[in-house]
Amino acid sequence: MRRLLLGGLILAMMLAVLGCIDYAETLELNADGTGTMTTRMVMHKKYFEELASLGQMSDSANAADMFTFVKREDIEKKVKSSKGKVKLLDFKETTTDSTVAYDMKFSFTDLQEMLEVSGNMGDGEEMAAPAVKREVRFAKQASGNWLFTRDFADSAAAQMMQSPEPTESSATAEATEAEETTESVEGNEEPDSAAGEYESMEVMDSLGQAMGDAVTDMSDMMTTMMESAFAGRKIILTVKFPGQIVETNAKRTEGNAAIWEYSFVELMKAPPQLRALVKP
Repeated sequence: MRRLLLGGLILAMMLAVLGCIDYAETLELNADGTGTMTTRMVMHKKYFEELASLGQMSDSANAADMFTFVKREDIEKKVKSSKGKVKLLDFKETTTDSTVAYDMKFSFTDLQEMLEVSGNMGDGEEMAAPAVKREVRFAKQASGNWLFTRDFADSAAAQMMQSPEPTESSATAEATEAEETTESVEGNEEPDSAAGEYESMEVMDSLGQAMGDAVTDMSDMMTTMMESAFAGRKIILTVKFPGQIVETNAKRTEGNAAIWEYSFVELMKAPPQLRALVKP
């Protein structure tokens, strides 16, 4: 139960941060697997200001760096770690009274390395999200067509959008905790005491009810937070292929481009893997 509540508090903070962002990405693939990627990330200042007023930003954050989410030098370090497989072609930061926008363009010779570089743009203490390994592939099939796949629902953003479900280990721990509480009550019973046995059953029922109520309350709270924090925020992933799209689970297609577009609230309903079958 304590783990669930702590996880809810951490999630609330992450939801608030992600609720400040609009993200668009366009991937242009060549037949040999090389290509370019352009990204646009727009931060909405008012949400950061609200976090700061609630004391959710670190004390060291000041008016100048509160909205600095992406730094060119950090991106260049990530690019350098790719050992020449990814290059930063352009980096532009645009600030207005209400937003800070980051526009970047990369070229790459290794699609997986490109995803590693772009997977976690922010390095700030308040913004950093859990690193999650995601796989992306563009491989030729026996039929001669090319299959594009990209892990999606396991991304950091999508993971945080999922309602918490107790894992087997956490469920076992909770059950053990309930058993220990019951045993402590039973230890005070008189042998063959029907009254004591009845009281133990009541304790177990009460614990079960309390845990069920807490999970329901947490789920309702996160649903409300998601609807509020992510209202109007979107993530758009576009992939332009070197051929005709035969089949895809994208929201829509435009010529040889497949487009997966979701509001952040819809991420929980997004496919676990983006897929497109392409005829060269």
